[in-house]
Amino acid sequence: MPAQIDLIKEDPMGRILVRPRKAAQALALATALATTMVVQAAPASAAGGPDLAAVRSLPLPVATVYQPEYIGPNWLSFLTSGSPDISADGNVIGYTVNGPGGRCDVASYVVNRKTGETKTVGTPGPTTTITDLSENGSQAVYIKGCNGSDGVYVQDLATDVVTRVDVSSTGQLPGGYQSIRGVEFDGVRTVVFGSFATGLAPGAPLNMENLYLHDLVTGETQWLRDPQAPINSFVYSAAGVSPGGRYIAFLWRDPTNVTVTLSVFDQVTGRYSRVISTPNASAIWTSPSISNSGKLVFATKERLLPQDTDNLPDVYLRDLVSGTTTLVSADENGAAAGTGAAPEITADGRYVVYTSPGPEFKLMFRNVITGSQRVLTGLDGTPLQYPTTDPVEVPFVKFGLSRTGRYLTVQANAENGFPAIVLRDQAQDCAGDFATSTGSGTIYGSPGDDVIYGSPGPDTIYGGYGGSDVICGMGGDDTIDGGLGDDAIYGGEGTDRVEGNEGNDVVDAGSGADSVNGGTGTDALLYRSATAGVDVSLSRVTPNGMPGEGDQVFNDFEAIFGSAYNDTLSGRETAEWLFGLGGDDTLLGMDGNDELYGGDGKDVLVGMAGDDYLNGGPGSSNSCAGGPGINTFNDCKYISG
Repeated sequence: MPAQIDLIKEDPMGRILVRPRKAAQALALATALATTMVVQAAPASAAGGPDLAAVRSLPLPVATVYQPEYIGPNWLSFLTSGSPDISADGNVIGYTVNGPGGRCDVASYVVNRKTGETKTVGTPGPTTTITDLSENGSQAVYIKGCNGSDGVYVQDLATDVVTRVDVSSTGQLPGGYQSIRGVEFDGVRTVVFGSFATGLAPGAPLNMENLYLHDLVTGETQWLRDPQAPINSFVYSAAGVSPGGRYIAFLWRDPTNVTVTLSVFDQVTGRYSRVISTPNASAIWTSPSISNSGKLVFATKERLLPQDTDNLPDVYLRDLVSGTTTLVSADENGAAAGTGAAPEITADGRYVVYTSPGPEFKLMFRNVITGSQRVLTGLDGTPLQYPTTDPVEVPFVKFGLSRTGRYLTVQANAENGFPAIVLRDQAQDCAGDFATSTGSGTIYGSPGDDVIYGSPGPDTIYGGYGGSDVICGMGGDDTIDGGLGDDAIYGGEGTDRVEGNEGNDVVDAGSGADSVNGGTGTDALLYRSATAGVDVSLSRVTPNGMPGEGDQVFNDFEAIFGSAYNDTLSGRETAEWLFGLGGDDTLLGMDGNDELYGGDGKDVLVGMAGDDYLNGGPGSSNSCAGGPGINTFNDCKYISG
């Protein structure tokens, strides 16, 4: 029988407001309402509480860079044709977002995560789409304009000096229909772009799209054309430039619209080479990507190797030096049954990231050297979700991959369940990549930023005397001390003892009966590796974690991130952040001014005493009870107090 209440009424947003007789009834009341009443869900609002920025600055494996204050029912309105990009060190990120004025109302920004500064890209006015950042994040290349008045520019982010790129070698401005269809930047001096404009380079045919190369150092602009291609071939602006600028890979279509060819121009030798010519029906119009060593990745439906037995799109790697061809896209078991599109390869040719179209969108990360592959996951350990269900959009997902492959930025769902620009750190997968120190027994870090791997046995790991470290205990019963700095610590299997120590730390102890302590600073407890729902309370030391796990959780954590399953997360007498993430979760703030975020699923949020912020998340049946204090509600279908 539902709990008794004093008053029920409907607010202007169509939500049910409930005032219970006392705050202690809040949880039972919210649960009862969720099963007995049906009302119109409130609009989605993704801004979060006033202090969410503090959590997003933590060294999380997936950290939110930018999120709009409001996202309506059509999440695709947030997506743009611009591709987010990232500097080599992962500190500078560029992105483009839509405005309210339609397709020509877009703006671009660059954020420096180390300094906290956000800078607007381009001159005042709408329609600025960022395409690339320089290697060190000091320059941004962008398209300005709309409806045939486009231009390509590069901006020095320190001085704000802007230079136009789509000009002739003599500095002549383009003429005719000035539509830019794609831009690629090597991060140093080479910019490649497609344009319908006239007067940019001798010999370029009129009234059709051509591909141009502009050298930022010499100011020279040249027309790119495979010399074996007919003069009136259609050159598609899906191009890839190696980070050093030596190789430019591009697609072009013959005048009869029958064959699509992938060619590569070598700036050092001045030679063009053809990689593949395929029927137009087999072509995949996503940009190829090429490493400094000439390893080229591209997508096609053409079956280039015997193990490719279907007609679905796949990602291949062609080594221009050795001439070998490798099938990159595989399923999660490594078999050739996978699909792939939109590949990006690192500067050294070691790692490839690509999209895997299908019923569930996935981003795949492949080590070309070892052949290992994994799905890139979010905070709760499930596949990183791109915010669209449109199968046409999925193969063309755009993301920015750092030169080393450690960092990736993409539009995906944030910690509160709503779309955002996020930064992902592949080192925190603890999959053997990006290690700066490995060993067994007793391991010490350095004063800098380390990625430390323990052994399958018991280890004692000290993060060092400074720097922001990633520490992976791996197997065994480990003792890990993060030391100074903002650290991400993963215990792995075994009964581990983890101490964050100084700094703002993130701790995921892994499986086993672990003891975890955040230390000083703002610290977060993560259950990314959980295989079942967790029950975690900062008001008790033990038992915590998965059923029967028996983790000891000391109360010097300020944030808890749940799992992909049905969790119960509880705070203590001070202010905390609780994130349910996936599953049908129950979040209890207890005392203090808390922020509760349900995430996906049908969640129950109870603030208890204090001035609390409760955000149910994108689910349609979230129940929220505030308790004594001034409470704020978002995305709650049922509201109490």
